[in-house]
Amino acid sequence: DFCCILESCSRLKALRVDGTEIANMGGHLPSMDFIPFKALRHLILNNVPPDFISNADALRNTLCGLSWLNSGLKSVEDALLCDSVHKNLFDQKVWSLKKFDLSNNALKEISDAVTMIPNLTVLELSGNQIECLGGLNSLEKLEKLSLKNNGIKTFSKLGLDNRLSKLTWLNLHNNNLSS
Repeated sequence: DFCCILESCSRLKALRVDGTEIANMGGHLPSMDFIPFKALRHLILNNVPPDFISNADALRNTLCGLSWLNSGLKSVEDALLCDSVHKNLFDQKVWSLKKFDLSNNALKEISDAVTMIPNLTVLELSGNQIECLGGLNSLEKLEKLSLKNNGIKTFSKLGLDNRLSKLTWLNLHNNNLSS
């Protein structure tokens, strides 16, 4: 019964979607509307393209943790504005995320789109191609930041400043840092 499925979705607290498994079965990943997932707190998307989410309104208010991994995302906007056609920051709503993981994508910089996640305390950006973090300074509640396995050459060019006063943990392992 379809009503039972929707009822189950409305109580689900965590969900993992693995696009690799669907592709291995010879299928393609259809877009998904997350409106029925009213209680969802943690979402893991692995090998899932940005156009997978057709409506993220329910997610913006309920998600505490979002991991979007191995999906070829080129910008933070790809994730936070996934359901927006025009990718306009001024028309978008704030996300309730506290933990955001964009590991193993194709990010090169962190833009001002992070202003949409003001309550973020943990940001995982490992395995990208990041060289600049200019937009990151707006995350005044950020406590943990992982930038391991990126293209960072000098710490001073990261653009971090004293607005990140709560930052207590920074991982820069396996970058090309020089003094």
